[in-house]
Amino acid sequence: MKRKVRIIKTIDLWTEQYPKHHELECIKGAFIDGFESHDLPYDSIEIIRNCECVISNNANLDISNKHNAVIFFKKNTPVRLLVFNYQGDLDKLLSEILKQNVGCKSLKDIYEQNIISIKATLLNENYEQNIKPEIDVGSCDCFDLLQSMLGGSYTADKTGLGNNNNPDFDFNSNIQIEYILQTERYLFNIKHQGAYINKKKDRIISIQTEGKIKLDQIKKN
Repeated sequence: MKRKVRIIKTIDLWTEQYPKHHELECIKGAFIDGFESHDLPYDSIEIIRNCECVISNNANLDISNKHNAVIFFKKNTPVRLLVFNYQGDLDKLLSEILKQNVGCKSLKDIYEQNIISIKATLLNENYEQNIKPEIDVGSCDCFDLLQSMLGGSYTADKTGLGNNNNPDFDFNSNIQIEYILQTERYLFNIKHQGAYINKKKDRIISIQTEGKIKLDQIKKN
């Protein structure tokens, strides 16, 4: 019997642009955010290799499709999504990510103590590798994370990941951005209406149409 595909319209979303010459901070942030609190932000992950996350927009923004994804689950429900391009060894990258410290423990130790499972899925999508520079995109369904992103961070926790120099943003309510990712069990269709763009035009933080953060509330502020 064919498994029914669940549609996800809003989720905390991390997007790593490509190419990247520093330490892949956005990817690290997606894994470690939330572990400063006492409750686990997620209890399992699924790494999707060789997928096709199609990203489109109506504003001529340089945002390329992504070909790797990580779905983070809590009690079998997706709670965050990371999409990125990376031509290197993903196993080696994961090993580096798990070396991050939360207090006096590594993320790897926390995974082992709380039995956080890691599953890998390989899809056979055909795609064209992206090599051009693109704008840095942020998206979330959480007010605390939005405020942190507007401050230049990739996490709501004080991890230091990201450019924490308080970039100056303007809000544009007309920008539309859409992410579509199909896996064996889920169809992520994350639509955005409205976005903050910094003065340098190299970072954008978009508002999810179906999320908790409402465009009408932003317009009043």
